[in-house]
Amino acid sequence: MPTMSKKLNEVPEIAIMWQAARKSIEEASRILLFGFSMPKSDELLTLMIRDCLARNRHLKLVACIDLDPASVLSRFKR
Repeated sequence: MPTMSKKLNEVPEIAIMWQAARKSIEEASRILLFGFSMPKSDELLTLMIRDCLARNRHLKLVACIDLDPASVLSRFKR
């Protein structure tokens, strides 16, 4: 699994933000990807999203605002 350049225990505010993001994704009924194309270079976030979605039982819609939304949604589905 990829690692962050800073350990979460060194910056507690980052850990709090990641926990809030996880909870929000796990409970969302709709997700809008805006300004995040799920690049391979951000594998840590992509893995977190995938893990959270596996736990989500409320998701009804995923939408994307991007110059190439089909590619983003394709990566999202994988």
